[in-house]
Amino acid sequence: MLQWHQDRINYAFEECYQSANKPHNLAKILPKLKKNQKFKVRFLYHESGFTLETHEYNHRLIETVQCVHDNEISYPHKFQDRKELQKLYDLRGDADEILIIKGGLVTDAFYYNAVFWDGQNWVTPKSHLLPGTRRQYLLDHGRIKAINIGINDLVNFEKLSLINALVDLEECVVFPSNIQLK
Repeated sequence: MLQWHQDRINYAFEECYQSANKPHNLAKILPKLKKNQKFKVRFLYHESGFTLETHEYNHRLIETVQCVHDNEISYPHKFQDRKELQKLYDLRGDADEILIIKGGLVTDAFYYNAVFWDGQNWVTPKSHLLPGTRRQYLLDHGRIKAINIGINDLVNFEKLSLINALVDLEECVVFPSNIQLK
């Protein structure tokens, strides 16, 4: 997965730091972590420097998802400032997680990309907010495909898998009966 993280940093540098020489090389920076444990690595960077934090990752149980609507939200890079996402997350009520709807199309969850099982294929929204590293890895390896998914399409899926760099396909599954549309 390191290459997909590096690709995202390279893309961020192209978009945000055009005057920089070249992006940070993760293979030279990241510490060697224990293979049997999951660590969340927070890599905060700018053109010329960075800070690095590691924390043991504790996966939280997600059983219910609340759909929230925001037609203006934009989150193309993994920014430290997540205020806009946090505002939406705060609308979840009793649900464990949110599913963000923009212009009638499903995008992402708060900390996850969304992937849906239709009984034959795993599909992910083309209209994602953040191009997640695991999402891109699964797309590149043909395990999922990107399609437009409208909010009204959610009833057609058998399950939702929430994925991120530390959570693989089918590790965090929510069933449609536990997705609150309003």
